[in-house]
Amino acid sequence: MLAKNTQKTGAFGEKIAKDFLEKKGYKIIDNNINFSNQEVDIIAKLKGNFFIVEVKTSSEKSLVDPEDYIDNRKLQNLKKAAFSFSAKNKVKLENIYFDLIAIKLKNNNKTATIKHYKNIC
Repeated sequence: MLAKNTQKTGAFGEKIAKDFLEKKGYKIIDNNINFSNQEVDIIAKLKGNFFIVEVKTSSEKSLVDPEDYIDNRKLQNLKKAAFSFSAKNKVKLENIYFDLIAIKLKNNNKTATIKHYKNIC
């Protein structure tokens, strides 16, 4: 039951993140894809640059902020995914950035606090 709720919360957070990015002018290229067995939540493009976006979502019941779920292992996995994305799509590595969108759901998922951390690694 917990895993199902976690997946639902994550999927809901990713939808919020995609909407947030689109409102900021980003074009969503793809989401929930794997590169070299590394899952990428969102790949977006803005002004000729590509952004590998990790989305972390937590509910109001969680005692942990969503950004606290990012660790060094996850950052290394994002870098591996960038290498694969770069090679597959012939994109220069210097045109790929790593962002984090942290979403804290509130009021029974009716509102959310969104924090966009740019260039996290």
